[in-house]
Amino acid sequence: LHAVAGWPGDKKVADQLWRIAEHYTHPTHTREYTQAMMDLGATLCTRSKPACTVCPLVDGCRGAAQGQATDYPHSKPKKDKP
Repeated sequence: LHAVAGWPGDKKVADQLWRIAEHYTHPTHTREYTQAMMDLGATLCTRSKPACTVCPLVDGCRGAAQGQATDYPHSKPKKDKP
């Protein structure tokens, strides 16, 4: 939805993702929200074949709007070889 650039294992990216998650997570329905996000990611919002045409959140999705849904999340950066 937010098209956060960078690898989620990077501290700055992880911090940004946590801020976004905390914004959306309902204080008393954390379990339901978390399960819904995992289900969405496992079924519709997959990296290799995102099903944007049937996603209920497509209207607010920056990745889909940019035509770059398959670009998120970014892969782990490769280490430079000496």
